[in-house]
Amino acid sequence: MVSAMAHQLPFFPASLPDETLVSRVSRFHLLRGNATDQLTFRELFDRDTLAVDLIIPANLDVLANRLPGAPTENIKNLIRTNTLFPLFRPFLGHVDRQADGRPDLELGRSLRRIVDPISDAKLCVTCLREDKAFGPCPYWHRAHQIPGLTACWRHGTKLISSCPRCSYPFLANNKILAQPWLPCGKCSTDLTSWTASSPATEIEQRLAQYAYQLLLANIPTINPFLLDTVYERAILDRISFRKSFPPRKELESKLIVAIGRDFVRSFDTSYSVKCARSWRRLDPIGAAYTPIARYILFGMHLFATVERFQAAVDARLQRRSRTQDK
Repeated sequence: MVSAMAHQLPFFPASLPDETLVSRVSRFHLLRGNATDQLTFRELFDRDTLAVDLIIPANLDVLANRLPGAPTENIKNLIRTNTLFPLFRPFLGHVDRQADGRPDLELGRSLRRIVDPISDAKLCVTCLREDKAFGPCPYWHRAHQIPGLTACWRHGTKLISSCPRCSYPFLANNKILAQPWLPCGKCSTDLTSWTASSPATEIEQRLAQYAYQLLLANIPTINPFLLDTVYERAILDRISFRKSFPPRKELESKLIVAIGRDFVRSFDTSYSVKCARSWRRLDPIGAAYTPIARYILFGMHLFATVERFQAAVDARLQRRSRTQDK
């Protein structure tokens, strides 16, 4: 419920391309000149803390009511433009109600069981320099914060989550992000002047590019049974088997080997020797508890591009429609 003390904000920074909500909040804090982080959180969200590890922060409706315009449209725009929710929405299972903002908020609160927490704030130093040179200011890019990703989709370089000189972490819970606008709080390094970067591996960059495409595609929620069929058909088309219809366990085991077991383990934290059996449960019954990182990783390997993934989903939908019409 929105606080009775809701009020219009004096200003709130306009979103920059692919900017995170935490980045906009941090820029507001610095421009506003508030003495404490808690003062900013209260002014924007009516609370003293901001859980930055959530895909959709709590009390987002409070902020929506304090911005100009219709609150419902504000919520939709904030979620679509400044959060990672569009990336995960296709894989959340069937949604009966229309997404008028409120259902998205409720789904966002349930993402903890299928999305790894955002434990780091990540950036690309090349993006920082370009943002400073060609844009109004450097900022935090949404696509860099996708859990598990380690590469910049644009430059193919490793993302960093701490000061490259002293290793002081960027992110602290319930704290405003001071960098890259201010120097490192420990060693005073100016991140926008840092030039050294490390190249990512080919698979790290391909995964980052696929996830970025998926984020921008804004695909509606896909029926989990349909999604399962699309993935299974793609696995059968890509990997050769001795049997026409191999067991699901064999399907997914071969896919893990094809991608690279070590990379799967590093990207999807749910994968380990102890939980490998349950990890392979990529099916509609377990869809509500299937980490979304798995769908993204498999999708990158099986379809290469989000356009091909969407084409496979559309083809399956058309086939189902023709079957029902007969």
